[in-house]
Amino acid sequence: MTDRFSAYIHVPFCESKCPYCDFCSYTGMQDKFEAYFAALSKEIQSYSAPRALDSVYIGGGTPSFPGERYIEQSLNSLFAAFGRSGSCEVSIEANPNSATAKKLKAYFESGANRISIGAQSFVPSELKAIGRAHSPREIFTAMESALKAGFENINLDLMFGLPGQTVESFEFSLKNAIFSGASHISCYSLTVDEQHALYGCISEDDEREMSSIAVKMLEEHGFFRYEVSNFAKTGRICRHNAYTWQSQEYVGFGAAAHSYIGKARYENTQDVDAYIDRISSGASARSLVYAQDRKTEIAEYIMLALRTVEGIDYDRYYRRFGHSFLSSWENEARKLVDEGLAAIRPDRFFLSSLGLDFANRAIICFL
Repeated sequence: MTDRFSAYIHVPFCESKCPYCDFCSYTGMQDKFEAYFAALSKEIQSYSAPRALDSVYIGGGTPSFPGERYIEQSLNSLFAAFGRSGSCEVSIEANPNSATAKKLKAYFESGANRISIGAQSFVPSELKAIGRAHSPREIFTAMESALKAGFENINLDLMFGLPGQTVESFEFSLKNAIFSGASHISCYSLTVDEQHALYGCISEDDEREMSSIAVKMLEEHGFFRYEVSNFAKTGRICRHNAYTWQSQEYVGFGAAAHSYIGKARYENTQDVDAYIDRISSGASARSLVYAQDRKTEIAEYIMLALRTVEGIDYDRYYRRFGHSFLSSWENEARKLVDEGLAAIRPDRFFLSSLGLDFANRAIICFL
């Protein structure tokens, strides 16, 4: 058990469902807001908090879709149950069309100090093609409102590989994101299965070029890559993500929320009605997904750590598992080095820039 502890809150409601989204989210459930957030507060209050929180992340769904009082209520319950460290990072996701100035001000006054805005693109036709309900103008308005509300730590989500997107149009969106006032940019490709209507909408060569342009332009403007799809200015690494990639414990609240506690992974029911009923009746909505054996724990640790630029820190790995990383994995590590996908240093093993672009292929060597 470490001193670092974080919480995740899931808000499963959306105004509309994006066709590429595979997260647990539902539309047309406004009549369930009151009961859901009452159950959410009750679930939080029932948890025995071992430590003060150092990170909170409110995701979805669209947390900015319900009224701001529900977020205020949830944060009040969380802080009353857990307490928080003086530097606790509290992130909330928001969509540009529902992130009103009133809501953003309320979030900030309730304790949120980081906001993540789902921009995805600054090109109207691309937003329409992926079912987004906002315009580029609304992205800028949300950014201005967030800054005015007091947020200094702002992330923008961008996507590449979109229908009708060109290298030039992606570069246009990237420039808008860079100069928007954001201090963190998540930049990732559209990922759907082969049966999806959006699959293969642009060539692999164009998608690869977009990825390279993103890395180059973002680093030129002070955003350093610290994970496969995430770039931050100095001091703005997302703490929730960093703790996840370091295999730190966290507890999740709400329908479909996951938890990682004591080397076991748990999942709450995804069914909103079942979640409300179970919590309201005093039962738990959480079930065990699996308890890690040593082999699984090591595999997950490596898989998560290699998504980051830092990679595997030998000392940290030894303290956790009691043996040297290279003594167990030298053949796999050197194979990736020979392919130009990784590097071995005296203190750590990490993927190269090329390796990060093909992270899944590299990581599978250790699984």
